[in-house]
Amino acid sequence: MVQPIGQQMHILGTGTIDDPAITPDSSHVQLRVASMSNVASSLASVGQLVRWPRINLAVVQHPPDTTTVGESDSESESEENHDSHDEDGVMNYALQVIQLGVLLMQLNDTEKEGDGERCLMNWKLLMLYFRARKRGMKYAFEAMRLITFTKAILTERQAHRVIHGQFVNTKGGVGNNIANDLKMETMVKDHKKVLRGLCGNKTLKAIQRATSASHGLKTITKAIDHESNVPPDSTHHTHASTEELVKEMVKILRKINPFDRRPGRKFVSFMNIPKSPLSKLNVKAFHKWLTSNKKRLADDAFAMLDEVDGDDEIDDEDTDDEDDNEDTDLEVEDEATYRVETTHLS
Repeated sequence: MVQPIGQQMHILGTGTIDDPAITPDSSHVQLRVASMSNVASSLASVGQLVRWPRINLAVVQHPPDTTTVGESDSESESEENHDSHDEDGVMNYALQVIQLGVLLMQLNDTEKEGDGERCLMNWKLLMLYFRARKRGMKYAFEAMRLITFTKAILTERQAHRVIHGQFVNTKGGVGNNIANDLKMETMVKDHKKVLRGLCGNKTLKAIQRATSASHGLKTITKAIDHESNVPPDSTHHTHASTEELVKEMVKILRKINPFDRRPGRKFVSFMNIPKSPLSKLNVKAFHKWLTSNKKRLADDAFAMLDEVDGDDEIDDEDTDDEDDNEDTDLEVEDEATYRVETTHLS
């Protein structure tokens, strides 16, 4: 539905021909309006039947497909080969390392700051990463379940507890938060220390009494050590100096120059690596999966994986077999095949 204004044609709306046979005037057709622009909203409304001049209709014409099946297959193969030759596998690998490395830094910083809202944002991104891999379907479902619970199913108080109750700060101060499960592991460690002293006297009542006293015993020992000027044990792991490793990495990076795009470069172990792990994400299938599972969780909050995820698990087994075959092939390869092809580097 168009209208000439000056020397240009402006689109007023879209519609479908309802029944041209009932229109006696051949210069007009009967249309059912599908959408109207804001400028033409006063002329008609969506769903209304209108008589529209044929001269002011713009019919979409699709060009006929003259290619045969064999030609289309050959064209697709040639396009894939062309794209593979134009891609820089070394640069794509470096871009993935940076992308995943920044994500890991984001996850660590979120835990230290105890930022629940940012943690939820991280889960949204992780859901996409998991969904892009066949082996990560179950983790994508759990990420989607967490987001759905906090945004729709739980009450406001329960959602606040889930979002902001994932971390605990045992020392005080900014940036000293740790995850709840890590704190639980330290508590289990303290319980085991107390239970060792019971030796063979491990009855249910004795275990309950000993584990209930583990926190008090730890507080007393800390106070005694403080009075005796005994330094506390370090809570951080010790690491060897990485200065030499960093220098070696910088030397290799200067030689390879991974961010200087050179089509045709590739790693033998990663022949067709994309620029991002999300390149393999099927957006259409993802939206379909997301919509169906949101409806399932709305009907049953304790719903488990659906049949689609079951099919994905079957695909995972096939993928595992393929990966095993690839690992076997890689073991036979010579050590030199793991290096970057230097034909474009020299």
